[in-house]
Amino acid sequence: ACRSGREVLSRGLAVMLLGGGGLQVATAVEEGLGEDPLAAGRRLGDRLAGVGFTEGAVLVLPDGFVGGLPGMLHGLYDRMGPDFRYVGGGAGDNLRFYRTYQFTGQRVCTNAVAAAVISGIPTAVGLGHGWKPVGEPVVVGETDGKRVLEIDGRVAVEGYAEHAGPIDPGRFAEIGMRCPLGFPDLSGNYLIRDPISLEPDGAITFVTEVPSRSVGYVMKGDPPELIRAAEQVAVTVRKQFAQVRFALCFDCISRYLLMGEKFAAEFDAIGNALNRGVPLMGALTFGEVGCFSAVPVFHNKTVAVLAGGETGADE
Repeated sequence: ACRSGREVLSRGLAVMLLGGGGLQVATAVEEGLGEDPLAAGRRLGDRLAGVGFTEGAVLVLPDGFVGGLPGMLHGLYDRMGPDFRYVGGGAGDNLRFYRTYQFTGQRVCTNAVAAAVISGIPTAVGLGHGWKPVGEPVVVGETDGKRVLEIDGRVAVEGYAEHAGPIDPGRFAEIGMRCPLGFPDLSGNYLIRDPISLEPDGAITFVTEVPSRSVGYVMKGDPPELIRAAEQVAVTVRKQFAQVRFALCFDCISRYLLMGEKFAAEFDAIGNALNRGVPLMGALTFGEVGCFSAVPVFHNKTVAVLAGGETGADE
């Protein structure tokens, strides 16, 4: 699904044209993402760094269905470093879970990651989600890829239910959508991991890998809190400029599904915070790329915004 103006299109195309003195852009795409995400990220970083840009914003658009996307970002950052801002999101297929495609002007691929570097103009990136921890910590035990096998020393679904409440297997997707897990960093930011399915053996499959022996919380958030967080992301970005000239927004598709008709209020809040009239385009993504600090991380159920404009504090 893509977004343009105030619309969300499930079978559509959104296009934004950027121009101006000093603007420079380079693109690249790397295949074989699922076979070795770290190596694919490094190859992608080598190609982008080889262009010679020394700063800018990197749009990262991977196949959202493959595993190891955090490793891909590690490889990319290893080659490009902290002088770039990172933003983007995983490609999906309107939740058919069949296949996604990535492309540049040279070719169309699947099981790949496409990226673009925008350099020569001021840019800023914001990130947030609005989910809050509830209850006692959870300890993730054994994992297998995107599958969590144990929580709190028990079969995953039993440990999860102890914190999230009773589990109806037939409604697990809805329960998981409302009760993700969150893992805090040293600054108090929470990295969200989205449970999407319950397996017959009691394991829980997540959108993105959860490291074994990690400690987190069940998170909850109602639509007003999620909308306020999205608005604050846009406010934070807007304050980096005297005038915002364009914005790209990567918003998790599960937020859209959770909020239903209320999602329009989130989109409006982002647009209004950036100032009406600012060209705004984006996508509902299957995982989001963004930074709480300098290092890019793969998020779930999160909003990431990239903006460009004229520098100076917004009064």
